Amino acid sequence: MEVQDNALFPLLHFVLDDLPTSTKAPELDDRNTRALLKSRPVETGMSVTDEVMGLYLAWLVQVGFLPQPEVNSGQPLPRIEGALGIVAIGRNRV
Repeated sequence: MEVQDNALFPLLHFVLDDLPTSTKAPELDDRNTRALLKSRPVETGMSVTDEVMGLYLAWLVQVGFLPQPEVNSGQPLPRIEGALGIVAIGRNRV
């Protein structure tokens, strides 16, 4: 796999350049987003639960982006069916 194949390669210049002096940010317009949010009721209680966080971490471990946790907290990460054989871009399964 070539370095250029990594999905984050186009963002490499953000790390290598002097951001405060070299960044040219586009003008952003959030009018459509604000209009959409006004047209819908605000949902409360939208938060990441421990269960959802466990799924996120389990997926990152299973695709090889994070190492398997070494400390046993008494709560194992959930198994994600169908994630075997999937490898995060830029990672090698060892």
